[in-house]
Amino acid sequence: MWVDRRRGVGMILLDGPEHAAEVLKIVFSLRRARVSAAFICDPGRSLRSMMREADRSNFLDVIVLGEQEFRDKKFKVKDMEDGSVEEFDLEKIVDVLIERNSYEIG
Repeated sequence: MWVDRRRGVGMILLDGPEHAAEVLKIVFSLRRARVSAAFICDPGRSLRSMMREADRSNFLDVIVLGEQEFRDKKFKVKDMEDGSVEEFDLEKIVDVLIERNSYEIG
């Protein structure tokens, strides 16, 4: 039996702590919905380094949030299995990620 080892969401925050409370609220909402979620924020590290950490953590989806995403009220989800990227409205972030990380057992 094949088991998918990638699961959950890695939330990478760029540009420092200005939006940390908002991102933590998203992470906690996902966890309440039983979606594994983690917050990665280290202004001293490069985006590439944080993406490598997310990949090593075996997240299914990775979201990078910075000033531009909050300003434009859009976010992109990178599927770490196939590398595809989709864009969504920021106000729907929790619903989109719950749907993408829900699995039917059958």
